[in-house]
Amino acid sequence: MPPQPFRFTHLPSELRNRIYKLLLCDVEEPEDSSKLEVVPELIARVKHNVQPSILAVNRQIHAEAKDVLHREIKFVKFAATMEIPNIHVLKSLIKNKRAPVFTMDRTAIDRFNGHVVSYTLVQHFTELPNSTFCCLISHRDLDLFCRAISNAETAIPGFWSEVTHTITVCAPYQVPLSAVKSQQEMLLAPLRRHLRGLQTVLVQGEVDEALATAVADQLTSYVIEDPEILLDRLRALKAAGTAYFMQGDSRLCSESWSRACMEIRRARGGAMWATLASVPDFARDLTELYFVLNLNLSQNTIKDMDGSLNHPELAPRQAITSLLALRNAYHGLAGCKMYWQPSDAQMAKLWFRKSKTHRLSNDYADAFEAIERAENLLPDDPVIQEEKEIIEAVMS
Repeated sequence: MPPQPFRFTHLPSELRNRIYKLLLCDVEEPEDSSKLEVVPELIARVKHNVQPSILAVNRQIHAEAKDVLHREIKFVKFAATMEIPNIHVLKSLIKNKRAPVFTMDRTAIDRFNGHVVSYTLVQHFTELPNSTFCCLISHRDLDLFCRAISNAETAIPGFWSEVTHTITVCAPYQVPLSAVKSQQEMLLAPLRRHLRGLQTVLVQGEVDEALATAVADQLTSYVIEDPEILLDRLRALKAAGTAYFMQGDSRLCSESWSRACMEIRRARGGAMWATLASVPDFARDLTELYFVLNLNLSQNTIKDMDGSLNHPELAPRQAITSLLALRNAYHGLAGCKMYWQPSDAQMAKLWFRKSKTHRLSNDYADAFEAIERAENLLPDDPVIQEEKEIIEAVMS
């Protein structure tokens, strides 16, 4: 009897699975965003050395290989439907954290059904046209992705209160990965680690009911056990940002100050604020910190604008960043003036930075209006007078 040809399917299933893993799941670790010297221009893509030809051998091998691919990578679908400017901000946050994606092709993502979790954001009460941003990521990178999203409240005031977060645990396999509660906890862990103070959260799908309730409660809560510990943490972030500013690292500087601002907004928006605000020193220090941090964020951006005069295409985006920080400083005083009010010098600094932001983005009429406000508060300040002369010279 002639020898029978050896077939790949004759190998033990454990060995076949190891081969599938080697061929299909060789995915590189994401870049460390803290080591980047320049702000990236595009959202990072997953770097891989995949050899997909094995998927085309036959139906059995295709099914086995796809199952291993899905179990190893643990794909996560993400979709955000928001006002178009907010979509741009959200994409920038993801880009800056170097959270890598497999694809942003909405049609391909809609057809794909091998994901273990889907996470959607829907903004309500919008006045501007909406847009949807979709991407497919690895569960391994969901932690990095959630860190990026956790900064959204810093860049988009009111983000948490206007957005519904829907988290769906899926069962794409014959024996569901999510069938065991410990696996469900693993899938949801990155969201629980980084997201707090959300307004509306729905956890659904193939998930234990008690766990779903616990996750939703955790993501919507923001508990401050000790106001002094919070203040110490905020001051440490402020000091870290100042150190980065002095070193010329504007990105890490902005990250430190922005995280502090985000913490303050969450504290003010949480259920405990009424109790916390009854502690006069705490409310005073928090209000002052928020004002000063936002002035600092504006100054950090103005420094970048001064350093990129040869790249005028950057000015509009930089101006928006600076003006947003100044708006947050100004509006952050609403309802808090009984705790603390800025001095004339501090308000003059706000108007001065608003003026310089407008001037560096060639908006001279608004620049002149702002510098006059600063001058009214500090009429003899030489720096304000110098800025006014520069604006007048350009406008004449």
